[in-house]
Amino acid sequence: MNLLSLVDPSGWSYLLKDLPEGAGDYEGFNYLGLGAIALGLAALPGLKRAWPALRERRHHWPLLLLLLGLTLFAISNRVGIAGSGFDIPLPQSVIDRANTLRGGGRMFWPVFYVILWAILRGVIKRYPAKLAAGMLGGALLLQAVDTSAGWLPIRKGMEPTGSTWSSPLKSAFWASVPGKYRRIHMVVPKNQKPGYEVFAYFAATHGMATDAFYAARVDEAKLKAATRRALAAVNRGEYEAGTLYVLDPKLARTAQRKLDPKRDLLERIDGFWIVAPGFRCQPECERALETKPSD
Repeated sequence: MNLLSLVDPSGWSYLLKDLPEGAGDYEGFNYLGLGAIALGLAALPGLKRAWPALRERRHHWPLLLLLLGLTLFAISNRVGIAGSGFDIPLPQSVIDRANTLRGGGRMFWPVFYVILWAILRGVIKRYPAKLAAGMLGGALLLQAVDTSAGWLPIRKGMEPTGSTWSSPLKSAFWASVPGKYRRIHMVVPKNQKPGYEVFAYFAATHGMATDAFYAARVDEAKLKAATRRALAAVNRGEYEAGTLYVLDPKLARTAQRKLDPKRDLLERIDGFWIVAPGFRCQPECERALETKPSD
């Protein structure tokens, strides 16, 4: 989190200009908004009463220590001030443990909410009720209008264009897939592989397993092992029973060399290269394929 993140709109304001940022500071986006900043300035005179109140209410101190810890973690040892900054050296073991939470700038979010709560409470306590209500209403309007520079494009981009998603899988071939196959393998598997959503959706709506996925964290060792197995299946022409394969285009020629044309289907369907093991089999052949042991 950049030290100026509370006042850096990062594209979320029509009136305030964006401030320079360091690499990765977008994870620490914590812009208060012009309405909240205006209220914060109005509530500043009340700060002189905050410290005496905290001294009397020591049961709040653990919460304050927690918020301080979250703030320091969000700032991290790579301290950024606008486009400048400096690093505080830490042992690699400490960095490795801290990296468990990775997007450290997000740790400031609870602190952000407390700051916003304190601003609102300060205005309500300092000013007469009618004046405070007017200030809050005006700030809300200012906040909504000014920050629409950021949220309005997102809203437009997420507006539904229909009641259902239109899949590009239009061929009659797909109607026969759920009855013949239980799984869909991508070759090669990859996190957020181009077109993954097409087959993730198809698998989800037909009760099939799949490695078409998008995950926040990936076990690289398992992914490499799955890649080796998938490539071996194509190179040897030995496919897992009950599994449909979606190939990278560059692997289609390799698959063709090892394909059994009397049993298996290799075809480009709706823009995707598909290997359907046993698709050309008669029912007896299909049953034999289903009972064949898989790795």
